[in-house]
Amino acid sequence: MENKKKIIIITFLLFVLFSTITAYGINNKLEKQKEVKMKAMKTLEQTIKYSTRDGDSNIGNGGNGGDYDNVNGEYTILANEQDEGVRVTLVESETNKPVTSPIDFANNPRQPVQKYLGGGNKLYYINNQIISIYDGKGYKWQTPTHAKLPKIVNGDLSTIKKYFASEAFSRDFSKLTGFNYDEMVSGKYKLMLEPVGYPKIAGKVTACTPTELSILDKKMGGAIRKSAIQLFSHLNLPMAMYLERDEFGIKKWTGSDVQKQSNDTIIAQLGVGAVTFKEKEEETPPEVNYTYRTDTEVITTIQLSGIDCTLKLPTEEKENLYPVTVNFEIKGKNYPASNGEIVFPDGASSLAYLKWKTPKKPQEMIIKATVNYKVIDYRDNGNGGSIAYIKPEKQEINIGVKLEELKENVPPNPDADDRNDFFSNNYKEDDIEKYTENLSNEWKSYEAYWFPKMVEVKKDVWVDRGWYKFNTIYYNAELKADMDLHPASTVKTAKGDEMKSGYGVDQLTKAEIKVSAEIEREIEVPLEDEDGNVVTDAEGNVVMTYKKIKEPYFANSSECTTKVQNGASFFSDFYFKTYWRLLEETNTKSRTEAIMQFKPNKYSTYNNRTHFTPIWYPDDEYYKVATYIFDGWTPVGMLSTNLEDTVYIMGNLWDDWYVQPLPSEWTPENDIFD
Repeated sequence: MENKKKIIIITFLLFVLFSTITAYGINNKLEKQKEVKMKAMKTLEQTIKYSTRDGDSNIGNGGNGGDYDNVNGEYTILANEQDEGVRVTLVESETNKPVTSPIDFANNPRQPVQKYLGGGNKLYYINNQIISIYDGKGYKWQTPTHAKLPKIVNGDLSTIKKYFASEAFSRDFSKLTGFNYDEMVSGKYKLMLEPVGYPKIAGKVTACTPTELSILDKKMGGAIRKSAIQLFSHLNLPMAMYLERDEFGIKKWTGSDVQKQSNDTIIAQLGVGAVTFKEKEEETPPEVNYTYRTDTEVITTIQLSGIDCTLKLPTEEKENLYPVTVNFEIKGKNYPASNGEIVFPDGASSLAYLKWKTPKKPQEMIIKATVNYKVIDYRDNGNGGSIAYIKPEKQEINIGVKLEELKENVPPNPDADDRNDFFSNNYKEDDIEKYTENLSNEWKSYEAYWFPKMVEVKKDVWVDRGWYKFNTIYYNAELKADMDLHPASTVKTAKGDEMKSGYGVDQLTKAEIKVSAEIEREIEVPLEDEDGNVVTDAEGNVVMTYKKIKEPYFANSSECTTKVQNGASFFSDFYFKTYWRLLEETNTKSRTEAIMQFKPNKYSTYNNRTHFTPIWYPDDEYYKVATYIFDGWTPVGMLSTNLEDTVYIMGNLWDDWYVQPLPSEWTPENDIFD
């Protein structure tokens, strides 16, 4: 039975930053990264490798499709791929010298091996055309542990190449020989492959390679080439593998692959394949897909599609549910997806995401996501047919992450004698740097439920032949934020939001991310006609139908989002450029709302969270602070917004100073410091 597999697509969501603040170490200049606008979601496909150390196969094959010969009703060649194998030897690449003894791999020959022809490798036989016949009791073979051998004689070439070039087969061989795997695949060694057959020679089941058969045939004066197994011995077995490129000092095969060949030709060139390995290259980090700040809680997401979560074997009455699980590996530690097991309808897609906190050090790193799911596959039932079974599958994707440290570039120490005679407060709103805002994000997930369908298979015997249906859950995350700029509490002469220049201002910023959700489900309702009348059948029974409705659904905001965690403020006296102060959270009790203020000011006598206005700031003008808050993460990207507020400047701090001579005598009544 043909196994038609779906294409499984796993992508990571390139939500990178809709607008990002990054700090560049040398000049500490705050810059805006390239804006990324999200229409629905932007994804980037990744090449998914089944193994990082697969070899390169050098194998060709041919034959006439006639594996087996029948003489007087008795098979002289055993009857299927259970009765064939491959001999494998590890060879040093530079010298072409074998470094391990050959190992025969087979799927468990169904008839006992009665004889074998030496068990050597082709390189030995080319130089020493000596053959001996041994008792089959001494013949040893191994069954592969990772997967059974594919059909070798007249087998599918692509399947053969993939099997022997796979990391799994190399690890099997390494374990059996005791040869270090990493050393084996370092590029210094290669695998020699030789097809093994189990024909009956003189009525005895005999294990042999094409090279051994040809040497034996020469000793027998060509008797095998004239026998009933001649197509097997001199065409199909030697053509099961030949070289497409020169290897081992053996020339590649360029002749016919559908004609019998001579013994000398087979010994010199046929019945051999190779798997070579390249020197392991240093892994280069993938393209940066996410840019995060250090020491920040974030959400990393991949999108899944092409997976069927409901599978039904031909032998089963009803389908079963097989959720997808995703594991994220970060710095050698494994974390399951924050949204747990994932299910979605065939043909749809869904998200798997991880909420995690970035390290404190700037760096580039790779997150490896492993997706585990199930498929229906087919295997040989031992009778020439196939049987369906549920097969676990997994795929991996690498996500490139760059972590940047967020630094502030605070204004210089203010001085009471500062001047700026060239300052103009006639800035336009367009002069204020506007970072890209994203106030809401939407995404969805699914939940499965069983939809029963009772069928009467015979009188009074009912069977549930229902199926799984899916409810859709729609999520919406919204960012609400405001800021309040006001004179510092130490400014005693302030009146509301009016103050004198030279004093400090404080900022209080509140930001909260709230998640709402609705679930879309089907309910059974009476069918109505165009006039709104209930439809009944011929017997007067109400005809029912299904209708989709949406209802509120509880969503825990703190489980699927982070708080807003960072903010940066810019000032009108610097035209909203050059210098900025970072905000930090001062109330950590809430899981969804962030309250942020300036970081403590090192120029403040009391280390207050304040920013000093310049003493030269013009009277009758508004002093403005523009703030960008960001790093509020959802499964589909970051939420952020721009805020601004002002205080009104009239006068300066020198106006609050005056000079008065001290009295000649101190009394409580004339205490000017009271």
